[in-house]
Amino acid sequence: MTNIRGGMARINGVTFVSDCFIVTATRIKNGTIQIHTEKTLRRRGKKFRRLYDFMSETPFIRGIWNLLVMWFENWKILIAVFLLAAMVVLLSVFVFEERGAERINIPVWLLSHALFILLPKITPLGKYHAAEHQIVNAYEQGKNISLDNIKLASRVNRHCGTNLLVFIVSITIILVTLLDINSLLAGLIGISVGTEIHFNRNKVIEKVLVPFYILGSFLQFYVFTSKANEEHLEVAIASWNELIRVDKENSRL
Repeated sequence: MTNIRGGMARINGVTFVSDCFIVTATRIKNGTIQIHTEKTLRRRGKKFRRLYDFMSETPFIRGIWNLLVMWFENWKILIAVFLLAAMVVLLSVFVFEERGAERINIPVWLLSHALFILLPKITPLGKYHAAEHQIVNAYEQGKNISLDNIKLASRVNRHCGTNLLVFIVSITIILVTLLDINSLLAGLIGISVGTEIHFNRNKVIEKVLVPFYILGSFLQFYVFTSKANEEHLEVAIASWNELIRVDKENSRL
């Protein structure tokens, strides 16, 4: 059975990842769906695979490891996101430190942040993000991955990286503001601890964390996803089906 590691929305498509393969389906200009398949880092040799599995399964290490793996497997799209985020941060630093808070051009500052936050709403990214979630939700409910079933699935998913981000940011802010810990160290701790919270399946702990999940669900629904149309769902289904196919084919070898 295919072990789905996760998914990622793109501006014009959806990526799903298993232990062995990364499959990306995109809608190209002529309207057809193009599929690209590549091997994951885990398949780069037997010795590396043992290291990969150890790092992926070790608590408090796997958070940083997963971040590194995600970077190397998706470095092109992450560089674009990083550069965009860096522009927003640098603009904030420049505005506050060089001009002073009392002289800030508030409309310009707000617009720069709004454009970054609203990117999923003003591009197809949010629709593909929703389609990715709907596929995973249908799968987790044991339903067939058909267009009719996907349409009925929620676009909010418990395991979305948005929830992980909520935990990481919350922990980092607490460490920096209350304990005066270096921001870089606080960020690394936030990633490590936040990942363990995100992987948690204890029902009691989940109830304690309900406010964070509510915030994460709110952000997913109203900020990071948009209602997907059939064309977006079809792309997500194509990516999913191809991942299942190549994984099954590989398991026979």
